[in-house]
Amino acid sequence: MSLKIKKATGEIFDLPPDYVIESEKNNPLFTNKGSQSVSIAFPNTDNNRKLLEHANRLDIAIKPSKSIPVVVESGPVHQSGIMIINSASDQTISANIGWDESEMYASMGTTQLRDLRNLPVFTAGGDDLDTRVDAMLTHLTAVMKEQIDADYYIFPIILKHDIEEKESEETSGKFTTDHYEILNDFQYFKSGANGDMGDLMGLTSRIIPRWIDSEVILFDVPKGYGVSSFLKVGRLLELIFEEHFGWKLANNPFKEHRQLKRLVVLNNTMDTVLTGRLHYKDMMPDITIKEFIDSLYNKFGMQYFVNSNTKTIELMFWKDVLSAQSTVDFTKYKTAPVTINYSQNKQLKLVANREIEGTEVPYNTFEEFLSEYDSQFKDYYRYEPLDSRHSSVFHYRRYYWIRNLDSQKMAGSKVSTDFFDWDKKSDLPYEEIKMTDLCLPLDRLYNDEVALLLFYSIGYKHAYSDISVSGESFEEKQNKAKLAFAFGWGKTGITNDTDASTYFFASQDNRDENGRFIFDENGERYDLSLTCHREDGLFNRFWKEYDAFLRHSAYGVDVKLKLSETEILRLKMFRAVSIDNQPLLPEQIKLKQNKSDAISECKFKTIRLYQPYDLKTEQSIVAYHPQIYYWRIEHDYQPDIEAWLFSQSIPYSIEDFPGTDGSNRQPLLWLPPTETEFNNQQTRTSVYNYVVIYSGNRVPVTKTTTYYPTLIS
Repeated sequence: MSLKIKKATGEIFDLPPDYVIESEKNNPLFTNKGSQSVSIAFPNTDNNRKLLEHANRLDIAIKPSKSIPVVVESGPVHQSGIMIINSASDQTISANIGWDESEMYASMGTTQLRDLRNLPVFTAGGDDLDTRVDAMLTHLTAVMKEQIDADYYIFPIILKHDIEEKESEETSGKFTTDHYEILNDFQYFKSGANGDMGDLMGLTSRIIPRWIDSEVILFDVPKGYGVSSFLKVGRLLELIFEEHFGWKLANNPFKEHRQLKRLVVLNNTMDTVLTGRLHYKDMMPDITIKEFIDSLYNKFGMQYFVNSNTKTIELMFWKDVLSAQSTVDFTKYKTAPVTINYSQNKQLKLVANREIEGTEVPYNTFEEFLSEYDSQFKDYYRYEPLDSRHSSVFHYRRYYWIRNLDSQKMAGSKVSTDFFDWDKKSDLPYEEIKMTDLCLPLDRLYNDEVALLLFYSIGYKHAYSDISVSGESFEEKQNKAKLAFAFGWGKTGITNDTDASTYFFASQDNRDENGRFIFDENGERYDLSLTCHREDGLFNRFWKEYDAFLRHSAYGVDVKLKLSETEILRLKMFRAVSIDNQPLLPEQIKLKQNKSDAISECKFKTIRLYQPYDLKTEQSIVAYHPQIYYWRIEHDYQPDIEAWLFSQSIPYSIEDFPGTDGSNRQPLLWLPPTETEFNNQQTRTSVYNYVVIYSGNRVPVTKTTTYYPTLIS
């Protein structure tokens, strides 16, 4: 058997007879350096010098190519790779070949997503600009209303929210005005069984107000302005691996999974369709290929595996790699006993990216947060009549709230968002994974008929237009589109407490604007959230198997195996093998190509969990329960003048002044009573001093309110 190295263009390098290449086959789950050969020494022949662009000569005018695509043929196995020249002399030329994923690593870190090769440009038809824009807007409206399928979803998002504070001439006080910058702004939201939504504002030219440098400026914008679509992640993966690199995706969970296929990346381009064409580059976040692929690993534990022999890519999640059964037994290939390397076990920590305003949490973990409330909690909240309990903690609009005491409205105070880290804080060192995609809160517009919108508060940018004020160019900062994921929901199925379909725009979890679970058209509940905690969170859905692997396995196993070159090169590194009846995951295999009796030095990782362990406790999903205790309120008036006047229906008024506790009738924000407070009957009091005025009389009154921790019956 002879070995050949040739350029991708077909020219063959000169090699000595029986030449052997030593290589490493590495699992990308454990290293990002890629599989590669050790240094290859090429004879300094006329042919080799020509093919290597005379790299041995000091007087060349043009430097040799930085990387050379090559194919290595060894019997029936053909491997493609990238060759890098290391050194050259009159005697020999030294180079390395990077295999498989190394071929892509070379460009992933330097190529922006918007610069991918062969990115589509879509046009909906039309002979001139005006008709092309009209046709494009008709197409995007149909996509938005789910009348046709496309590579993208369309829904409104908020890019900017400013609050203007003004002085009131009537009351001598202050009031505020909200200013929003909305991408895909719409006319109205129509609720009800039809679950429809109004048309895009961008269907016509219009005047939009913008809050710039503390003032409102009015802009004339053409039709199509402020409209953009959001590319599906599954399609973006195709554009990267198939269109850009030219490799076939053997599988694509982001097109196959019933919820992941709704995942998109956001952008902030306001003038995407003003040319009458939809350039896919304008839907891209401003990051590199590597940053995007890394973000999918940090979010879902997904890695790509390259088979250069078949030119295919397989996408795999850690959860599936560690859950699969071993299919190949390598025991018979052992040439010596195995060596086990016991490394220290770890615990997994997932860190959310809370850099966007409005994503703050008072504690890093959900457990710490709930412990403050004695785990008394309402899972979600709708506009329900208030009862006599007067205080509660509830989840609404993606925030956790405390309802006001002494208030007959839904008024309350935000205490946290839902963007907690995952951190069990065990007595183990961490493996920390920091998510790079943005956590996004939801914001409700001034019109209560409008559903909640994602708050992608990075500002907007332009690709094809300039802003002018009074005929003069107005330069504004071009805000980069940071990476953020969202599920495009559109019309959802039957929810758990209504018999009608509803229209919900988008979110980062599997609940609608009222906190109710979202169902598909078949009535099956979606069960994936982009937050870290809870049953449907990222840890429980994607990372718990890896956490168990870190805690109770992941030991190194070194063994020498007599494997054929074909067996090694065709081995899928994400599939466990069996040695001595133990499942092991390949980490690295060193092989010698074109050497039939070669012994391979192999490294594996154990994936069987070693006792003792208690995953139920170590990975427990924190539980909460409905409110158990409430503050029962009793009032005492001294003198009891106000209660008497009220019972007699005698007109009176109240003159406020600060009470002895400084409350001055401000609504109180208290947590529900804890079990300890209830058992000890720890009461709370507030004192309010005021003057009752009736029939010209002024009567000072002290109202003492006592709050008793009481069991909800």
